Amino acid sequence: MSETTSGLFTNYWEFVKKRNEFRTLKRPVLKWYPSSDLNSFQKEIYQFTQNCSSILDFGAGDLSLKNKFLSAGFQGQYQTCDVSQDFQYDYSSLEEVVQKGKKFDALFILEVIEHLSLAEFERFLPLALSLLNSKGKLVLSTPNAQAINAVWSGDLTHVKSYPLGDLWAIFSLKGFDCKPYRVVWSQGKQMGVRERLKFEAARVITHLLGVDYAVGIALFCEKKS
Repeated sequence: MSETTSGLFTNYWEFVKKRNEFRTLKRPVLKWYPSSDLNSFQKEIYQFTQNCSSILDFGAGDLSLKNKFLSAGFQGQYQTCDVSQDFQYDYSSLEEVVQKGKKFDALFILEVIEHLSLAEFERFLPLALSLLNSKGKLVLSTPNAQAINAVWSGDLTHVKSYPLGDLWAIFSLKGFDCKPYRVVWSQGKQMGVRERLKFEAARVITHLLGVDYAVGIALFCEKKS
């Protein structure tokens, strides 16, 4: 076992025990679809964090979520961090945020960790969590490792899949109350007949095969007091 990932396995059997608890939890489905305003998944994020005074969106991409939050009436400070140079962000790295001594009530890590190896994730995680205030909130999403669609099929920069149960156990052991979700991607707010038929077929087939039709997963976590 590589020493670069040893931290995740220091208390491995405690982790396994916690992960086994995950089997008893409900994992409701949220819907993501292209939209000019908040879609169903994003509305859940908004409701979870709308009373936060400060948010850091790490991996903020095209800034669409920030713009949707502001349009929806978010009153707090919404700051962004991304290594890309395509848009104007507040920070270009987590190290920069740490150096400036910033803390936030909420942290978004949306569609990021699949681009990190396990060793990189181990180094990234404590740095990211250090940016949260007490009782801070975390929203994390990533492709579903159990989905019938391969995690690797859509993006050559995807390097690691992270199972929902493992992530839930990791953050639970780090002192968070976490609610797990699965995320379905759709072409629009309302499914057409063809899309609905394909969706219902996928539900049946994936159940029989022991895989999942939901292409994404998410965790909504809050630090315990």
